[in-house]
Amino acid sequence: MTDEFLQQLRSLNQSAQKIKSKQAEREAEAIALIKDTQDIVNSIVGNEPKKP
Repeated sequence: MTDEFLQQLRSLNQSAQKIKSKQAEREAEAIALIKDTQDIVNSIVGNEPKKP
């Protein structure tokens, strides 16, 4: 394998790691939004929000 090929491989790996990190952030944000929405709906319906 050439040095250029290995460098491209490292670059692709770094890009993949960044994408995975961004995806994890988005998933965490989505979960937080879902929980906030559940709390809002529960407050409208009169249910107490679940305590952890």
